[in-house]
Amino acid sequence: MSNINVRTQPALASLPTQSAPAQKATAEKQAPAKASSMAQDIVSWKDTPKSDRVKAAITATFKEVAIPYTVGGALAAPAVGAVMGGFIGLFAGKPGAAALEGAKAMIKYMPVGAAIGLGVAGADAAVVGTVVGTSPDKQSAMTRLGGATAIIGLLTAEDAWDVVGTGLATVAESARAGRIYDKASDAIQK
Repeated sequence: MSNINVRTQPALASLPTQSAPAQKATAEKQAPAKASSMAQDIVSWKDTPKSDRVKAAITATFKEVAIPYTVGGALAAPAVGAVMGGFIGLFAGKPGAAALEGAKAMIKYMPVGAAIGLGVAGADAAVVGTVVGTSPDKQSAMTRLGGATAIIGLLTAEDAWDVVGTGLATVAESARAGRIYDKASDAIQK
């Protein structure tokens, strides 16, 4: 081996920065505050009874999904009527008029669709809220919900595209569990 030569070069320009000890002191002041905040969140989550955590998680999930599921359920009936009417209208030569008539005929079922959407939102909130609320921390909540989604998706997959869809759904549900955990944690700390 050869000798290592270390050369020191003078600074090209002096920049107005903090000195190394001042930077170190600033970093030390910020690090404990952040760590204690995270530790506080974990301690308050673990100190809260599971039943309260589950209630908070179910409430947070329901608030997130109730409106989209209800509106989607209400709009599903006229959409189905329009599709059916349009298809039947293809044979009569008037698909647009038949689609409009189909949508009009199905408008009366909008409250039923909204009620079904709200029921599905409640079931979704119960499942997701229970998974998140019974988890000891955020990472396990994300792992549990994502893992359950992956298992169900892989067991029902019929082709490669289903597997790809399962992967995307797993990521989405894991992120969703993290959001629900944060909302429930905030609700508990208030």
